[in-house]
Amino acid sequence: MTTPQTHAVATPVPSSPHPPVGMDDMRPRLAAELAAGLLPMRDILTRFDLTKQQLEKLLTDPGFRSAIVEFRGQWRDAGNARERIRVKAALAVEEGLIELYNMYTNLDINPNARLDAYKQLVTLSDTAPVKDATPEGSRFSVIFNIPGAEQPLTIQGSANPVSLEE
Repeated sequence: MTTPQTHAVATPVPSSPHPPVGMDDMRPRLAAELAAGLLPMRDILTRFDLTKQQLEKLLTDPGFRSAIVEFRGQWRDAGNARERIRVKAALAVEEGLIELYNMYTNLDINPNARLDAYKQLVTLSDTAPVKDATPEGSRFSVIFNIPGAEQPLTIQGSANPVSLEE
């Protein structure tokens, strides 16, 4: 009796599974530029390759308008240059997330570069596991009030957990 043989057919994997960068990806940067008001409107339109009509249509989106208001509040609350620089740097980091994500999901890129992009995303998201974090045990404090003494006697300490597997 012969056993039937099966053959696996390879399904092609798309070389670029990430979505193309589009208007949704540039919205935070555009909202920040509009809120900060550092550039003339024509320069902003040129920078983002938008027409005045496209911008007007975008301004009808309540979410986009809310982003402008939120950023404007942050910008005005930044009372000194250091805080304004921090806000602009945070915006630049947010913009860079799109490129990092595109690198991480692009199967045509060298695996080491993809891994580096992943590590950067983990670092920026603050989701990396904490290394060398020793758990703290319970703390205690015992205070003795001794008659005739100027100050009470205080004994403080903490319990350090011990692993039974050591």
